[in-house]
Amino acid sequence: KRAIENYVFDENQSLSRKSFLKIPALSKKVELLVKKETFQCLRRLDLQSHFIKIVFFPAFSNYLKDNLDGVSAYTVPSGKMFFIFLHYELNLESKAVLRLQRSIVHELNHLIFDERHKSWEGVIGSIIEEGLAGHFEAFVHQKPPEPFFRKVSKERCLKLWPKVKKILYSYDLKDNDRLFVYSNKYFPDDFGYSLGYQIVGDFLKKNKGLSWREIMKMSSQEILEKSGWPEK
Repeated sequence: KRAIENYVFDENQSLSRKSFLKIPALSKKVELLVKKETFQCLRRLDLQSHFIKIVFFPAFSNYLKDNLDGVSAYTVPSGKMFFIFLHYELNLESKAVLRLQRSIVHELNHLIFDERHKSWEGVIGSIIEEGLAGHFEAFVHQKPPEPFFRKVSKERCLKLWPKVKKILYSYDLKDNDRLFVYSNKYFPDDFGYSLGYQIVGDFLKKNKGLSWREIMKMSSQEILEKSGWPEK
């Protein structure tokens, strides 16, 4: 519900019937991209389900258009499906195509991890999952991940780590939001993504022999422990 509210519409946005008539049919190019990126992932990860659902939503949010190249996505926890939000004025140029490719790989990583571990592992789960998805998309495309994974420096993450430890094992969504919701008074914007990226990065450096199939079988707690961050 929150993802749809944030990405489909802007607050107080007024839309006429004409706006909805502008929504294009899902293009063949998008369909081929989805298939290509899905197969890229399934060459490296194991999907237990016989099928997954990828649901496309037309979006009218100016935030999505101006800040996210007109593309965003959201995985339904343990739901074997994820949503892709495409701005109705989307022009599939290089930036938007790369954003769509990254979003598909990112969300499939979430979906497969959630499928394996069944239930949300709390704040620690969110941090590690985002870090895994960030590194996996970088691995698949052999390019740096989305900028929000690198927005907060490792030095800053380490400085704020003692504060994170106090809510690390919380299952309260309010605590989770402190790490991932923009413009809150507790942590910098994109902090949860950056922190997860740093922790998983250290884990990968210390465990170079593991394949992605093996990594996805590990719990968030196990990945954290083998990253060296509990001692920091």
